[in-house]
Amino acid sequence: MREEKGKIISKPFQALFDDADYHLAQSEKHHLLLQEHEKSSTKLPDQSVLKKCNASARACIIASVAGIEAFANSVWNDFKTREPSSLKQNWVKKLKKKTFEFWQLKDKLRFLPTLCNQLVVDPKSVFSKDERIYTRFCELIKIRNLLAHGKLTSVGITVIVQQNHIHKFDDSASENHWPITGIPKDIYSISYPHAKIAYETSIDVLKHLIEVLECPLNERFLLDQEARLSGKSFSVRRHEGGPIPTNPQWYKLITE
Repeated sequence: MREEKGKIISKPFQALFDDADYHLAQSEKHHLLLQEHEKSSTKLPDQSVLKKCNASARACIIASVAGIEAFANSVWNDFKTREPSSLKQNWVKKLKKKTFEFWQLKDKLRFLPTLCNQLVVDPKSVFSKDERIYTRFCELIKIRNLLAHGKLTSVGITVIVQQNHIHKFDDSASENHWPITGIPKDIYSISYPHAKIAYETSIDVLKHLIEVLECPLNERFLLDQEARLSGKSFSVRRHEGGPIPTNPQWYKLITE
């Protein structure tokens, strides 16, 4: 037996979409437990179940949006055919940064086919700014940033005072929700249905990008990692012991 030194080049989007799958499933599991409790009892639900449901929902939103950005970065790294500096000036003049890595995610999505396809694609044809999938995802970016950067928020509430001193807070007013996705602005109110919105929107964005990109975004690119050993490159699929797992849920959804 001999040892050789090599490298594994990871693709973070794979792990992030796997995380989104996991957190969505966990949030749904605890959401169903809460629903069953609500049907059968008038007592307050187990707070640990509620916390697990909402924590997994928030984690799913963060991972879903981060997965799309990691995907865009991987495509750019592997398949770019031109630099932003070669594009029409009126296309890029409003971008604050010169290098793709530092662009806002919404701009990365619109310009990715322009920079990676053989023929130059007008970014307006990739996502129009009023297109539903694009506007929903742009709002998700704002929500992700709020969660990831810990920005302070405030929402209006109505307190329902009860004789048992277990008072209820009602924050269901429309101004307390994001206008496009309907996700609550109060992070404590984010639950499974909201994670599902974020996850499904991100999958729609991923599917759309794969459709408009001319790069070989096949199973090898989407699921495998690149290993380099003794000057040679080959694909490997990472798994944590035991048999190689089946294809992840996010991959099944985009290849249906």
